[in-house]
Amino acid sequence: MLTRLVHGRQVVFFNEAHNLPLTRTLTVAMLPALRREGFDYLAVETLYDDDTHLARRGYPTALSGFYINEPIYGEMVRSALKLGFKVVAYESDQPGTPDARERAQAHNLVARIFRKAPKAR
Repeated sequence: MLTRLVHGRQVVFFNEAHNLPLTRTLTVAMLPALRREGFDYLAVETLYDDDTHLARRGYPTALSGFYINEPIYGEMVRSALKLGFKVVAYESDQPGTPDARERAQAHNLVARIFRKAPKAR
């Protein structure tokens, strides 16, 4: 059912509750279907953009991100890398209001993915 909803879409957002790791299981479960559907990027919050060896290494370390030690978040990143996704950090380190954080993260998504690959999925 969900795979029909993502067909033909360029971007799909999954909402989760940071304090309820179980909410990430849907993303982990959907990764293979998204890959088959032609998606090749997974952009995630709380991943640090200074882990420049993540893709080459093929797995995150404790220094890769704020929630990376949480088992389901770690599995989400590991699974995405195994499936060939380009994992992109888009977290904002700018201080300010929640709205300012959201704007900065949207800017990061554009700068780190869509300026380089306008048709990225």
